[in-house]
Amino acid sequence: MGFFSPRGSSNRYIGIWYKQILPYVQTVVWVANREKPLTNRSSVQLKVNAPGILALLNEKNESIWFTNTSRSVQNPVAVLLDSGNLVVKDANDNNQEDFLWQSFHLPTDTHLPDMKLGKNFKTGHEVYLSAWKNNNDPAPGEFTRTIDPTGYPQVLTKSGTNVLNRIGLWNGLRWSGALLESHIGGLKGPWFPYMVLGNLLS
Repeated sequence: MGFFSPRGSSNRYIGIWYKQILPYVQTVVWVANREKPLTNRSSVQLKVNAPGILALLNEKNESIWFTNTSRSVQNPVAVLLDSGNLVVKDANDNNQEDFLWQSFHLPTDTHLPDMKLGKNFKTGHEVYLSAWKNNNDPAPGEFTRTIDPTGYPQVLTKSGTNVLNRIGLWNGLRWSGALLESHIGGLKGPWFPYMVLGNLLS
């Protein structure tokens, strides 16, 4: 995790990436300030403030990007887990149910193992994937991948409001339209590989 610039761009972003999937290829899987790039790194800070908000501050101490929380904790810290999930939590509490915030709830264009897509019917919050605007700009583009929870759930790939592809329906045991079903890395049931929409749809 750290600062990066997309190829061909001088803008700076905070992101998470695999160091080396292919030689000399930086595979970014999550971007924090995808709609508010930095133009330099001079005096920039990424820090956790009370009551538990992770904030990216520019050289003028202005918030460029920040998380939110409905609770406060005594000793908030930000931790990048081995799963690739960036979380804000109490330093002494490892119960994931108590996390104040996590990047898995606000993914970019990549579906990582243990990341859940769908809608929380209690809060109304929806977790979905959105492609980069283009190869040089990680701002949300026109392509999205969502879970449609109406009736039997199905996975939709959309361009704007137009549905391009469907996977489903989910019948409680499998995706009826899925071509791949496997048990990989201890995950049981339907398995979705790493999905980078920009590559998937190009």
